[in-house]
Amino acid sequence: MLCWIPFVVLANGIKGFSIPQNIHSASLFQDNLFLATDGGIRVLNPEVFSKLYTASDGLEETSFLTVVANEDFVYAISKNALILKTDAALKPFQVVNRSFVSLSSELIPSIAIVNQWVLVLGFNDKLAFIDLNTDRSIISLHSIAGYRLTSNPITALYQKGDSLFVALGTNVFVRKMDWKNLSNDVLLANPDSWKKWRQNPRDTVRAMTWGGDSLVFSPHRGTFEFNPKGEKTQAALGLENILLEGKSYKDPQFITDKKSEVEWVLKYKDAFYLIGPNKVILKNKSGYIDFSTWDEYRLGAVFQILPMVSGGVLAVSTHDSIAYSNGISWADPVLVNFTPYSSELSAIEHHTKSVSVDRNGNMIYSLWGGGYILQRNNGFEFFKWIEPKASCIEEFLDYYIVSTSSTVAPDESGFLVSYWGKEKYGFAYIDLEGNVSCANNIGSTPHSGVLKARFSPEDPNEWLLYSSAASTQVPTGSGALDVFSFRSPAKSGGRLTEVQLKTYKMANEERIVDLDFDATGRLWGLGHRSLAYLEPFDTEFQSPQKINSYSGASNSSIQVDVQGNLWVGGNQGLYRFHLKNASPDTLETLHFKESNGLLSNEVYDIGIDSVLGMLWVAHDLGVTRMLRKELRSAEKFMTPDAPQKPLVYPNPFLKKQHEKIVIDYVPESAHIQVFNSGGSLVKVFKNQDLEGGRVEWNLLDKNGKLLAPGLYHYFIKDGTKLEKGKILIIH
Repeated sequence: MLCWIPFVVLANGIKGFSIPQNIHSASLFQDNLFLATDGGIRVLNPEVFSKLYTASDGLEETSFLTVVANEDFVYAISKNALILKTDAALKPFQVVNRSFVSLSSELIPSIAIVNQWVLVLGFNDKLAFIDLNTDRSIISLHSIAGYRLTSNPITALYQKGDSLFVALGTNVFVRKMDWKNLSNDVLLANPDSWKKWRQNPRDTVRAMTWGGDSLVFSPHRGTFEFNPKGEKTQAALGLENILLEGKSYKDPQFITDKKSEVEWVLKYKDAFYLIGPNKVILKNKSGYIDFSTWDEYRLGAVFQILPMVSGGVLAVSTHDSIAYSNGISWADPVLVNFTPYSSELSAIEHHTKSVSVDRNGNMIYSLWGGGYILQRNNGFEFFKWIEPKASCIEEFLDYYIVSTSSTVAPDESGFLVSYWGKEKYGFAYIDLEGNVSCANNIGSTPHSGVLKARFSPEDPNEWLLYSSAASTQVPTGSGALDVFSFRSPAKSGGRLTEVQLKTYKMANEERIVDLDFDATGRLWGLGHRSLAYLEPFDTEFQSPQKINSYSGASNSSIQVDVQGNLWVGGNQGLYRFHLKNASPDTLETLHFKESNGLLSNEVYDIGIDSVLGMLWVAHDLGVTRMLRKELRSAEKFMTPDAPQKPLVYPNPFLKKQHEKIVIDYVPESAHIQVFNSGGSLVKVFKNQDLEGGRVEWNLLDKNGKLLAPGLYHYFIKDGTKLEKGKILIIH
């Protein structure tokens, strides 16, 4: 596992982690290979670096379908037709054009050409022309020579000099273009200005090139070209070989079962890049170099995030693997599930929260159909598999347990799990040795969902288990909240006894997809499209009276941070709700989407690391990490259990080298005073200044003036506790 990283070494901001897989397009620019993938834009220079750009790097989106380059820029076009450009590797991308983003048209991957003046893009219903001098759309053609593009989709584009060739299946049309002045071409949409090419292809044209003195067609999508010597280079998925300047290759690096896995060939110096949907190989004189593996993050789609007690998180993939991250880098993934059962589809479709880890690193991994796997060492060490028919747990089908959720027992002696029943669902207590006690056929419905457990406020020997109850199998159905009360198994021989049930109707009678408590003991329930709360002594859920700027997304996850803010994820990104005047009836909203840096607008789960002050978001494309100081718990700072004494840095402060002084590891209840050498008070920090136990000071005094060089004294007071020191500011 990666080591714990102090908060002070992390930069503020947002970071996306994904795998650049499903390559849709490739282009060379200034000796750098640019790849458009579902996981972002990967830039590769085999001699220097490999870097991935996602929405958090300013792209505003993560899934890209096309990348093309001219002499000055490389252009990347997203799945939603956002157009960006950059003029060098490792430089930020800039948005060129957003005019196609709000439209319902679908971009066709790799159907694009670019020259110094115009970018041409193929959509499912139009051919779009963008002026690269003004970055504005020139025109979108919905038909070519009278052929409607909705019923005759574009299958290939090719440019030779001032001629543009457009293939619509077996029909090929050509038109002379004044590329430098295309915006003044008033006849561009005139059907008569397009001429049908003199040849009649037999098959649908997927690629075109100029060979000899004529246009040549290929029925295969991919690279298709001739060099000045007339030597053919061709690659396409499924062919038995590839041709590199007239020579045939069938090497096992890219040919499997007599079918090519290479779709594009790009010449790089004296070598060739061989590129397929999930393959990047450089063929040079000495052999092959495989760049297909992405080492920085290899977990893929994630359905659950588990914060660790010492900081960092465990992410659980849809492919039954886990990986640890400290916020900067990732440890190697570990496969947890070795059984024939898989949780991939069920974890997403049913919003399961099936994996739990306690403070001592014990883990339970609930399998859809296959029972439970107990792990130790934060999930990296197998201990026991509780199979169907191996315990008292009721099977939903023969030799098939449907378990949708688990939670850590209040005393951390084991786990509580729920499972569907033929008539009513049940739940079980599984201790750390794998002993199981069941309460079968006890819920209010046949189907259970997410769980939360805690001690009863009235009796520490009694546990309360909060369980989502659903009348149907799908998350969009109706449901309620079941609250079970029972004696602690430690007081009843490890058994579940004296189980009592109370049921509470959810707002709009929606099924509850997630639950969390705030510091007041209020329970927040998240429905498919609703948000509601249950006060400790209420008998029904209440809906907030006012939620600003919330559209009622298809929800998936809720977490409450240390400040009492609610974080909600769904299919429209991430929302933060702040309780105005601490009232649950008026919520102020912040909305985070791909355009704000999220890896994807599809959110499966949320996890808050209150040690390092990070919010983690699980997506279909990977994971987003947001670093926000107010998420960090400052409760233990300046106590005997504090991980670090108050820290002030950089000290001495050099005006020409540093921008801010950081005062860290202070309680939010503290009071910080800074005095000059003459004893005059120059600055005070308190209340919201100390969110997360951290202050970033730009050296402006209480009157807004920049401090002069010299020696200053600081005093950090929290009740009777005092920390003091000196700050030296050097010009």
